[in-house]
Amino acid sequence: MATYSPLATDTLAQLYERFGLSCATAEPLAGGAANTSYLITTVDDRQYVLTVLDNHDTVSATRLARLLRHLVDCGVPTSEPLPDRSGQPVATLANRLFLLKNYLPGTCQTQLPSSALRAAGALLARLREVPPPAFDLPVGRRLPADALELAEKFADHDFADWVRTHAALGRLPAANQSRSVLVHGDLAGDNLVLGENGRLAVLDWETAALDLPVVDLGMTLYALCRTDGRFDLARARQLLSGYAEVWPPSGQEWDLLLPAITHAAVLIGYHRYRRHHIRYPDKAKQHLYLEVPPYLADIRTRWPDLEWQQRA
Repeated sequence: MATYSPLATDTLAQLYERFGLSCATAEPLAGGAANTSYLITTVDDRQYVLTVLDNHDTVSATRLARLLRHLVDCGVPTSEPLPDRSGQPVATLANRLFLLKNYLPGTCQTQLPSSALRAAGALLARLREVPPPAFDLPVGRRLPADALELAEKFADHDFADWVRTHAALGRLPAANQSRSVLVHGDLAGDNLVLGENGRLAVLDWETAALDLPVVDLGMTLYALCRTDGRFDLARARQLLSGYAEVWPPSGQEWDLLLPAITHAAVLIGYHRYRRHHIRYPDKAKQHLYLEVPPYLADIRTRWPDLEWQQRA
């Protein structure tokens, strides 16, 4: 659980006043790699999520709130942002930024149930139909430009070599305004809320960008189709079948899909190493990057079996 900014009682009271809430409880929420979030329950049993935007400045925080509003207005199932009493999308208190959103009841599971995979694929396909917002978003937010240079300094030289080799295998065409769509960037199980009615909602849009739609599809296949450390072809087929019902992948998109999965793996492995070894050293999590290379190797080995099924 990320609790980088614990909130004192008096700070919470000021925030309740700022947002016009009559609060009964505030409980830290599990999850979140960078920002602290609290589940706020009011005396009349309404629930909200209050996020301390530790990893943002005013510009990026406001852009996130505007993006959430755009998504809700376009019918995307996600958390609705709520302005403070003065109408500001992000509240500032003691040089800290706060975003209030409606709470989405349900569960977030790293291993999404198989029964929800077709719905996940269909939801992902529908996201590519959402029009880009009227304000600027990053274009092609992928592996940082200096990633390979920084990886050369990793203490694990074998992993640095793996990053360099697979970054080349995962190279994708450049993104630009004319060929890009809105992508989430991290559509993993812990960013999907599964409601009691089986419907899915999407959380955590902080890595959103304009990019090729195959970037999101590759990330989702990597994240949702793993079983016991292996690439689960049955899960991948379910997810792809749901996606294809809404938006059948073109031949070109299919050809880019394995490179997109490879790109996702490099991105995940690189950021795990940087976060847990360098930026926020955490011995309990320093092994996590080591899971990525063998899992990607298994995907690449088994990929022809999936491709044959899809092309048949």
